[in-house]
Amino acid sequence: MKKKFIEYISNELSEWRIAYRVHATRRMFERGIEEKDIIEVLQEGTIIEEYLKDYPLPSFLLNRASPLRIDRCILSSQWITCRSNYISSQLMSLIH
Repeated sequence: MKKKFIEYISNELSEWRIAYRVHATRRMFERGIEEKDIIEVLQEGTIIEEYLKDYPLPSFLLNRASPLRIDRCILSSQWITCRSNYISSQLMSLIH
């Protein structure tokens, strides 16, 4: 069974600060993704890929039942950095 991201960080999401790389912010704007959508995936989403050897820090691909996925969610000393996000292509066609 896939592990929930919130279980991986082992404490409340409110104890973490969330940052968005420029690329992620652009994609959020282009795709109509709001910060509340990102928070929902961080709170409810499961880890579907772990990139533990990523440099400089490990990162994760997160998914939830919604079409939104967060790619390369990076953890570092109480920071969660979202490098990219996207809506799965199958569901994107239903939205537009």
